[in-house]
Amino acid sequence: MAKSTNRSSQSAIERLDATQRLHEMSPTQSLQIQFLKLATMVTRPMREFVAIPNNLTIDHIKLLLCLGDRGALTGREIADLVALSTMSISRAIAYLEELGWVERQVDPSDKRRRPVALSAKGLEGHASIMPMIGQLADLIFGNFSRLEQVALYEAMVRIEQRLTMIGSASDDAEEDRKSE
Repeated sequence: MAKSTNRSSQSAIERLDATQRLHEMSPTQSLQIQFLKLATMVTRPMREFVAIPNNLTIDHIKLLLCLGDRGALTGREIADLVALSTMSISRAIAYLEELGWVERQVDPSDKRRRPVALSAKGLEGHASIMPMIGQLADLIFGNFSRLEQVALYEAMVRIEQRLTMIGSASDDAEEDRKSE
């Protein structure tokens, strides 16, 4: 098993090196392009097999997953967690509110804070999409060893941390420009 993994790792390194030479790219440029491609590719089956059959969009799915995982949150908190604009989240909340899947609440400790939470119907909807998401995840990651899954997860967490740091720096620069 270790020899097979070493051979496939070596093969991947050779493919990456060949792609970089062919297109005259740096290693980080190749990774960025592959990452963009994967982001699109992973969204397609999620849209086709989970969102569309449930009359939802990917943004609706993200919101449902976030509320199902974290409980009641404000629009801003959801936007930060799923890396979407507050406008996109506001639209998703409005749609899911029309469906009766989310309800606005009042925070007793801060009357200005208006979180949203899954309603009973939203909890049912969340429960109905989770098996679909699980089946899709199994199709995508099922042939990865547990070690590969953990390594990929750790790499994605590091990428998310870097992107968050870059986004924060970008937000700070924008604030500096506005204050000048």
